[in-house]
Amino acid sequence: MFHFVILFVLLFCVGTPASGENKDNPFGFHTGNAFPEDIKAHNPGNLKDPAIWGNYQYAQDIGVGWERPALYASIPPADSGWTWPQLTDAIYATIPNSMNILTNIDVRSFAYSRAPEIPEEVRNITTYYPRISSLKLIDEKRYVQFVRDLVERYDGDGLRDMPGLKNPVKYWQIDNELPGIPPQGLNSLPTDPVNERWLNNTIKNYARVLRISSEAIKSADPQAKVVIAGMADMGPATPAVFYKFYGGVLKQLRGRYVDIFDYHFYANVHAGDGIQGWRVVKDAYAMVRQGLDSMGFQNMEVWITETGTYSGRPRDMKGDLPVQTEREQAADLVKRMIYPLTFGVKKVFWAWGIVDCAVSEGPDGHTGLIYDGRDPYTPSYGVKKLAYYSFKKLVDTLQGSDWNHIQVIQENEGVYLYKFTRGSQPVWVAWNENNTPVEVTLSGIDKDKIIVTKVVPSDETGRHIQDYPTAFDIQEADVTDGRATLFLDDSPALIEEQVL
Repeated sequence: MFHFVILFVLLFCVGTPASGENKDNPFGFHTGNAFPEDIKAHNPGNLKDPAIWGNYQYAQDIGVGWERPALYASIPPADSGWTWPQLTDAIYATIPNSMNILTNIDVRSFAYSRAPEIPEEVRNITTYYPRISSLKLIDEKRYVQFVRDLVERYDGDGLRDMPGLKNPVKYWQIDNELPGIPPQGLNSLPTDPVNERWLNNTIKNYARVLRISSEAIKSADPQAKVVIAGMADMGPATPAVFYKFYGGVLKQLRGRYVDIFDYHFYANVHAGDGIQGWRVVKDAYAMVRQGLDSMGFQNMEVWITETGTYSGRPRDMKGDLPVQTEREQAADLVKRMIYPLTFGVKKVFWAWGIVDCAVSEGPDGHTGLIYDGRDPYTPSYGVKKLAYYSFKKLVDTLQGSDWNHIQVIQENEGVYLYKFTRGSQPVWVAWNENNTPVEVTLSGIDKDKIIVTKVVPSDETGRHIQDYPTAFDIQEADVTDGRATLFLDDSPALIEEQVL
């Protein structure tokens, strides 16, 4: 049962739209599942207790279009008394039809691996301790059969489907954040001979895993899409990770077997040297796009299935991190969700968990949009942060936009301004990176007035918000000769033409 103590620790950290409506938007969550305040009180060993599997009522409310569950698909240990369909059915059955599903397959559980030695100072500041592995499969035939059976059970074709399946899975990710922890430990050098051999073997083995996984997936569901393991942003080391590991893998695949590249990035609101954390994604995307094109993957989409920043004051190995307010988190959320879409990223998922993660004292335990109530100085479980309302307002306003044709109007002098088209109507998203309010002029407006909505609610914290529709500062501005002037402060703004 030790494996499932870890499993449930992982699981714990994490007006309704019409069914299917949000599937067209690019905004996702890892994970949008809200687990109970005290999961232990619900007996995690009892699979028939529906409360342990959480629910998606918050994710539905804010319009999440994509869900990446916390539970990775694998075969449970024989002594657990559980089968893999029992576990995966319980998770997938709870995901509403309004959300697409991206499922991770846990390759490490089928490969030779060992638990990492985690320094004491790291244990409580993250939830992710992947096993050390070169991804050499123990039994390749068993792995391939599992993948084929897994996809067949959830592809929705009516053949050996999960009983009562309502929301088929069409996107499959093969493990996560590789190559992972090196065998010589977190603080060892890449040039260590043991680490070098491990890395070269992992590149070779993962390329084969991707090929056989893709063949198994598409033999069961030819329309399914395969996603490579997410590449974690490693700061200055990110190019080396991309070119050495991911490039080494993809070159062996020669433009085949993978449909989507995944990039993960987290950062503080103010990352230092005057550069905001959300900006790093553009250079990373340019590097990835150029690399993919040169390796024969010109049609491969780039997604971001993990990004986020915290509120409050978590800690890392060096001590307490800078305090970030709810307002700062909410404004940063808007930028992280919008900015990547303007230069080619197709999907963006906020992480880690819609509810703060109680088992982590680090940043990933504080990036949720809802408090978990663990700290005496934070609100109780279920209290929504400002970012919750900002996410909802963003989706409500942009739902139905043409996501493939976003116009960049301005990206200079600290002003970022983008034009979306929703139906036949324009919607602008704008924000100001200056320390003082700035005046911005819009042109090409057809109506007599525009409506300017500040996406971050007026309150300092979400706990004081009683009514979503009245939570935002909404102003009108006159239009003269197709032009209107507005002021941008610390809150991103949504700008619409007034429709009478």
